[in-house]
Amino acid sequence: MRDRRLRGLTLIEIIVSLAILILLAGLLFGATREARREGFRASATSDGRQLYLAIAAYSEDAGRWHIGPMDDIVRSGQLTDARILRAPTDDLPLGYGGEILNRATLFRYESEYPVSWETHFRGTWLGAERFYDLVGSFDSNPGILALRVLGDKHDLKTPLGANLVFLYSGPMLRVRRDGSIQRARYAFRRYRGAPGELGGQQGCISHLFTDVRDPELCRVDE
Repeated sequence: MRDRRLRGLTLIEIIVSLAILILLAGLLFGATREARREGFRASATSDGRQLYLAIAAYSEDAGRWHIGPMDDIVRSGQLTDARILRAPTDDLPLGYGGEILNRATLFRYESEYPVSWETHFRGTWLGAERFYDLVGSFDSNPGILALRVLGDKHDLKTPLGANLVFLYSGPMLRVRRDGSIQRARYAFRRYRGAPGELGGQQGCISHLFTDVRDPELCRVDE
């Protein structure tokens, strides 16, 4: 009788073995990716706490809560290491916060330091102060900083160029007024334009700073 230990693998056995290896590789890749993301979140959480302390100290000296550009915090000396303004996952030249301030608002602001965190200065046509007050009227402990670059990155190229405002969605971090760090989610929807018109994306900026979902908060983006 021929020794069965010497026979070769059949085609089915090879396919099954390859399928198992591919499945294991996929599971390992997913676990590694999630571990890296969790590491980035932990690092960003630590940076967020430092930024909060700097903002709180600056605000106490100024006599009002600071909701403007982070450059002011660095220039004041309250934040000694400007590198923490930029998240390790942010690959934009000015940082995500700096890029959208320059390209997605009705005004231009040249940030001195690459910054990934968004403030109410990102705002709307209402202006930062009024926008902050409006959010605060719905939420007694609103966010003062938001970090989207830990989420899912999208390819949002359009005939008019990339829409940076909607480059990231999904998981984000929010630094709240009491100093707590909150995990949240930011979502937007895509829509098709009418015949002959461009489609686009639509989101609600207030969702960066509060979990309150009220239509009045979203109307400020219109």
